[in-house]
Amino acid sequence: MSADDVSQVGRHSEPLRRRRKVVGVLAWAAFAFFWWLVLRRDAHRLLPKLELPLATLVVVAVSTTWWVEHNLRIFQRKGPRQGLPSHDRDWHIDTLGRPLRIAPLAWQSSAVRVVLRDGVKYYEVDQ
Repeated sequence: MSADDVSQVGRHSEPLRRRRKVVGVLAWAAFAFFWWLVLRRDAHRLLPKLELPLATLVVVAVSTTWWVEHNLRIFQRKGPRQGLPSHDRDWHIDTLGRPLRIAPLAWQSSAVRVVLRDGVKYYEVDQ
């Protein structure tokens, strides 16, 4: 996409955004209206069956909102991330103290075979 294409998209984004909002609100209003019709007619049969899904919906909404607020408070306190945490791991031995021999292409390969020979762990790549 060229710079001209991006400017063309940007010029027309506001009417599309408004239209999408209107369509979204109308769709949710229709959804709510049809549920209201169903519940008005069959509430005595449907409400007991809807208790668990509604309770689940409330729990998920509340916990998600809490989690977002929690992360926003952390961001306000600490600011944006400064980078990835540093790792001081020695890549010459594994966690059990065995020496590692890693093939040069193992870091880039999607398939790596791990072989343990004579107490040495080899990471091999099929050519």
